[in-house]
Amino acid sequence: MELKRKSTGETIYRQTFNINDKQNIVPKFYFDGKQFSKSYTYPNPEGDEYIANFYVEPSGGSTYVDINIDVLEYYYDSTKADPLVVVNTTTTPIAEHVKPGEWTSYLKVQVTMVSPQQSGTELYPIVVVRDAKTKDYYVNKNRDESTINMEVPYDGVSPGKVQSVYLNRKWSGENKFYLEAFDLVQLFPR
Repeated sequence: MELKRKSTGETIYRQTFNINDKQNIVPKFYFDGKQFSKSYTYPNPEGDEYIANFYVEPSGGSTYVDINIDVLEYYYDSTKADPLVVVNTTTTPIAEHVKPGEWTSYLKVQVTMVSPQQSGTELYPIVVVRDAKTKDYYVNKNRDESTINMEVPYDGVSPGKVQSVYLNRKWSGENKFYLEAFDLVQLFPR
């Protein structure tokens, strides 16, 4: 098995398997585009602080992105095709103008305290990716398709957490994209 750099054909990693070897295991490794290592390194959380850094794969598009927490104020209406009716959104930036191909520094993740503006509604925080220039949702201009599965802090409940989120907008065919996201901290636990 070989891992090669697509642009130059340079072999970065090579492992030979023997068909009689029952332990044909590829070891975990991290390649940042320049350097090969056995693990991904990240800081320890401090107290109850949530921090995250982000990487946007340039092959998914060369546009800069913004990553925000949107607190949705919503209610359910089962008579509608989309029963989730959002009546208000409060946005808190996490990272602005994230350049594709470069990791951001570690940034503090905070949810703005929000109170419902209408009776009968509930609040739910989501993390979304938007095009930094147009402010459209990053994937198919659709909120749900541009949402990252990421943990956000809740007052008094959550211990500190570190997240390193890799994002890649990929072509799925059918004139649509999808968002591939991985938390490298989960892939490389200590």
